[in-house]
Amino acid sequence: MDNNLKALKELEVIRQDIDAIDAELTELLLKRMECVIKVAKVKAEYQLPVLNSNREQQVLNKVIEKSGDLGSYNAEVFKKIMEVSKDYQNSLLKK
Repeated sequence: MDNNLKALKELEVIRQDIDAIDAELTELLLKRMECVIKVAKVKAEYQLPVLNSNREQQVLNKVIEKSGDLGSYNAEVFKKIMEVSKDYQNSLLKK
């Protein structure tokens, strides 16, 4: 078996794992967005701003602490998740 074929077979196995993880992540992100809806309702009720910089920094600090050498990379992922969450909250609050 040539090296390219070996590599393709190895990659296929790894990509199956990634696909399974992506499916789990999708479910978790949906659950997270359900919580974002609840957060937006509370913020609307008490007239609180969407942005809570202290909370965001706490989340990022935890991510970095738990992620070891990948801390800065995982923090970037969470920054994007929080950005999307804030956008969604803002859209909910405009309704």
